[in-house]
Amino acid sequence: MLNFSTAIVVMRVQQKWRAKMRANKVRRKKQHRESRMGAVPITELWDQRAEMVARFRALRRAGLRKWTTNPDVRRMMMESEEKSIWKQGADTVKRLFS
Repeated sequence: MLNFSTAIVVMRVQQKWRAKMRANKVRRKKQHRESRMGAVPITELWDQRAEMVARFRALRRAGLRKWTTNPDVRRMMMESEEKSIWKQGADTVKRLFS
């Protein structure tokens, strides 16, 4: 059982510890924000996603990417690039409305 003075000391130690932890958290967030100042906003990345995918696929085809897929997956990917979902959708719309 704690006596009154011990309880007060414990409370003050906990209070200082919490304040220190909050200050560390704020400092980490500030450092993270400062490190991200030069980063590209996520909205720009989202708008450029088609270009990024095409560039990545071109690099992979040129052998500049470290990993490659197995032959079956590679064949499926090439087929999907040839007839993308957008072309399939356009074909379906043409068929429905012609």
